[in-house]
Amino acid sequence: MARLTVTGWRGVEGEEAEEFSPWYFDTENVRVKVENETDLDGQSNNVSRTTGDEFSRETLYVTAKGRLAVRFTSQWQGQPDQVEQLEVKHAVDWLVRNGSDPSEYEGMPEEVVKEYQSREG
Repeated sequence: MARLTVTGWRGVEGEEAEEFSPWYFDTENVRVKVENETDLDGQSNNVSRTTGDEFSRETLYVTAKGRLAVRFTSQWQGQPDQVEQLEVKHAVDWLVRNGSDPSEYEGMPEEVVKEYQSREG
């Protein structure tokens, strides 16, 4: 079982970000897990759609309690993993960059699906 600690917000600043209380979740008990997609860059490198480089990846999670979090991992030595909580709009931004339709994932929060659909139309 992998337990991840969420240490802050992604894309949130100011007082709300300063009042963040760390929390954790178990990756085996999540509702949804979306791995980041990659594309070849013409030089045989798999480049992450969400990070824009070949040495880091991200995974989006919807926890058992319905919270949204993203885990950043890097192949660079000494670069620790980071796990941040996402607001709905930032989760949708991530899904769009990744080429993922949230309605295809059972357990995806309704507000994420609605926000995604509102951007399509």
